[in-house]
Amino acid sequence: MIATRVLERLKLVLVLPMLISLIISGLFLNLCQFLLWSLLKPVNAWLYRKIDYYLIYSIWSQIVFVSHWWSNSQCYVWTEDETWKKMKEEHAIVIMNHSYEVDWLMGWTACEERSVLASAKGIIKKEIEKVPIIGWSWKFGESIFLHRNWEKDQENLRTSANIVSLSPDPVWLLLFPEGTRFSEEKHEKSLLYARKNNLPELQNLLLPRVKGFVAVARLLKGKFPAVYDSVMGFDLKNGAAPTLKNMLMGRRVVAEIFLKRIPLENLPDSEEDLTNWLYQCFKEKDERLGRYKETGSFCFEGETSPPKQSRDRRLAPLINIAVWNALILPPIFRAFLTMLFSGIASVVFSAVLVLIAILVLYKVVGLTKVQRSPTKKTN
Repeated sequence: MIATRVLERLKLVLVLPMLISLIISGLFLNLCQFLLWSLLKPVNAWLYRKIDYYLIYSIWSQIVFVSHWWSNSQCYVWTEDETWKKMKEEHAIVIMNHSYEVDWLMGWTACEERSVLASAKGIIKKEIEKVPIIGWSWKFGESIFLHRNWEKDQENLRTSANIVSLSPDPVWLLLFPEGTRFSEEKHEKSLLYARKNNLPELQNLLLPRVKGFVAVARLLKGKFPAVYDSVMGFDLKNGAAPTLKNMLMGRRVVAEIFLKRIPLENLPDSEEDLTNWLYQCFKEKDERLGRYKETGSFCFEGETSPPKQSRDRRLAPLINIAVWNALILPPIFRAFLTMLFSGIASVVFSAVLVLIAILVLYKVVGLTKVQRSPTKKTN
């Protein structure tokens, strides 16, 4: 037990050099994206998107490495064989629940398993666009940014949705209609709003915000063939609690996603009907997640369970991060040693750099923490 804890702490410390490598490689790749955005995209947008696909993958796969290789985590998808095949071949709107610290990371892991990680896009608040590496990568990757002001966002959604549909690679447009991560305080507000407006009172999820989904569904009908209605839970019997800290310490997390493919053309056309459809969609999600917490199965009584799909870890994230670390870390380490033995001023400067790296890691872990009620189940 002591040896295991020492190894876990050591792994957490070893994340620091990988974080430094991600920062340096990410900024370099952002620069490449900017140059291609400025010089190539106006001339040949198709070629720009094909090249940008690999630049984005080189960034995101360093993060997915944490789930697949560093912590040996697993993401299983409960879905039919035909849907599992289509998931790597077609554009789709993916409706997800936002309940856990690492649901976004396990969602990316599912994207990696179906070879669509670099073409996965999201609807993101405008402020993120200015964040180096993450925000810049999304911007150059043509994700959709919103001001959260409907008057400003309507036209932006229309333009961005058309651009997204032009991608030469299969796109998953990842939507978290709840708009924020689940917490006890937010849940209480959601229940009050539901009672006041005669809407479903969800026990495990928050009520979705409907305007963005309604607009996107109407704009992409005829351009995207499908909606993937998904609900994610975590298996605590076979894995650790779904926290980023656990994964950084090398503890295995097991996610499970129940996914249904719905032809987009089957969704209603009117704003009112789409709104009602989304509320009912989340009502069913809520019931499935509750059942999963109680029984370990998403399926209702008498319902046939779809196959639990997965695939072996791909080597690409491991090779990608190994190459970047080999290029970046040796000169960084040599420079650090030189400063360390060059006098007291250099020692202080080196100590400050290490402290900054530790604080950045602490901030990354802290930002993902979820407020939990002691009476709520958190698997």
